[in-house]
Formats: sequence, structure tokens, C-alpha cells
Amino acid sequence: MNTSILLSDLFRNRITVSNGKDSVVGFNLVTYAGGDIIAQLLAGNPQYKVSHIAFEYENNAGAVTEAAAARTNSVASQLTALTGIRDYLRAPLSSIPILSAGDVNHTANVATFIATSTATAGIHSVAFGPASNSKIYAVSLLAAPTGVVGGDVMFARYILATVLPSVGSGQVNATWSVAAI
Repeated sequence: MNTSILLSDLFRNRITVSNGKDSVVGFNLVTYAGGDIIAQLLAGNPQYKVSHIAFEYENNAGAVTEAAAARTNSVASQLTALTGIRDYLRAPLSSIPILSAGDVNHTANVATFIATSTATAGIHSVAFGPASNSKIYAVSLLAAPTGVVGGDVMFARYILATVLPSVGSGQVNATWSVAAI
């Protein structure tokens, strides 16, 4: 088996994260666990469908920094990193994924996932909103095979090129397109 092929080379991804005022657009890294999700889906296990987008944030009046995304990122490693002023909003998809053709060679090789969060606190009850100086610094595309946070599996993660502050009502949106090439 050829282990030198990277999942990131097999997928084109585009993420748009918006706070209702500003948007950040980027391209993600598919994690090792992304391969586990694909294998489970190919084996017919529907519990591994992508079902959530996580919005990672920090409450800080100053600058927010985050290390680059790594293929080894996982929900477990992110949960461990969430301490004190860091947390994440776990938003279910707003609708079923939209399938489309990325080019004339395909009929439905692009899946677009959309999630909106109106939560006022993250999974560890850290407040989220403008009054808390909340800033989104990363997003993750998740499968939830067990239905609980600790059982989530991370398909991909993106570190925003520019942190996105919470404004207005604090609502955040993400549109994440994954194209298999």
C-alpha cells in the first residue's frame, strides 16, 4: 500500500467563516482522522457522516495566536488545548450537505457544509460574544459517530489567516466545500 499519498492532495477545500460583518476565506488541512472517516463511510457506516462545524475561540482583548494546523490534530488534542479563555462552539449543520459537480468530469464530487452558531457559551461554558472579546481563530469539520463531544472525529481543521471577532449578536457562520478530485 502506498502511504505517501496525502488526503490533502485528494481534496480541494474552501472555507468561508463570517461574523455577519467580516469574512475570512481559506483552505484547510485534512487530518489523519479524516482518512478514518472516509474509510468508515466507504464501509457503509453512516454514523461517520460530517455533522458539525466547531468554531474555536479565545476571549482576549489582545492578540490571539495559534500554531499551524497539523495532520495529527484531533478532537482530543483540541479539547486538551481548551483551557481558561479558550473554548469552541459545536454547531450542527444547518441543512443536509449540498452536492455539486466541480467540473465536467464529475456529477457530484463537491460537498458543501453550512453551519451557523448562535450559542453564547462554548462546550466548557466559556462565554462567547462581543462583551467577552471573543475571537474565532480556527474551525474544524467534524463527524459525531457517538453523538457526544468526546466522541467527535475531526475530518479537517483550518486556522484563520485573520482572527474573526464576535460582533453584533455573536452569530457566526461557516460554509465549507470539500471537493474530491
